[in-house]
Amino acid sequence: MAFELHEIRKTSINARPYCGPAALMAFSGKDFEEVRALINKVRGREHNKPVRGLSNHHLRGVIGKLGYSTDTMIPAHRFTVHDFAETVKPDEFWFVIAGHHYVVMCEGLVADNRIRFGCEVAKHPWRRRIVKEAIRVIHPEESLARFAA
Repeated sequence: MAFELHEIRKTSINARPYCGPAALMAFSGKDFEEVRALINKVRGREHNKPVRGLSNHHLRGVIGKLGYSTDTMIPAHRFTVHDFAETVKPDEFWFVIAGHHYVVMCEGLVADNRIRFGCEVAKHPWRRRIVKEAIRVIHPEESLARFAA
């Protein structure tokens, strides 16, 4: 039940994607055009419409289309991205909303549209930002185990 942090590749026009699509690329391993089509499908729009912003609702919708479910955590305390990373298990995949920016955490690494390959959280430029919300991806096998118990 291990997740993997995938490289965030540039778009077909060699541009850096916005943070929401980049986070989904890091999670799914799909290229920008595939992620854009999924986001637009969830939004009920044409597949090639530009995607600049992404709501948490649409993010969860795309994760659901990929066959996963999610848990949402809104911190009761003021956690920085660095503090939050210390509480995350290494085999979990998290979408973390810090300010109005998405970063992803997996395998002890953090990635976003600026750090495409992932880096240690202590070296990430957003490490001191406050976490507004965190969305944990639940592996389908974990979901089945919950219902079987």
